[in-house]
Amino acid sequence: AGTKLADVPTLLSLISDELLFGLIVNGEAAKDGAGPAHGILSLALSCCLQTCVALGVLGTARGEAMWQRLYLKLLGSTNLPSDKLEMLLEHLLQVFHVPNLPQSLFVQFDCDAYRSDVLADVAS
Repeated sequence: AGTKLADVPTLLSLISDELLFGLIVNGEAAKDGAGPAHGILSLALSCCLQTCVALGVLGTARGEAMWQRLYLKLLGSTNLPSDKLEMLLEHLLQVFHVPNLPQSLFVQFDCDAYRSDVLADVAS
């Protein structure tokens, strides 16, 4: 239903903000200091992928937070087990196969002086 949702901008902004917030909260849910549970992380990352496929890159504060707090925070984690890191990298690879996603990330975030350099941070 994401493509239909994208046709109604006011509803899209309301629902997408709540969806991204839920993904961030679930993706950050800690279990024994080793990040979120494997199943929760997998589901959160799959939902992020589907959000990018259906709605594209959302250039909102929540969209930026999703990239910063879910992907970049987990990638920079020193105590993330190798199986979760491998799963994260596999999901990230799938996300970057979404057509025009790198260009959209660059335009929505890196080109905006008031936003983070998300694409550059992910690439590094």
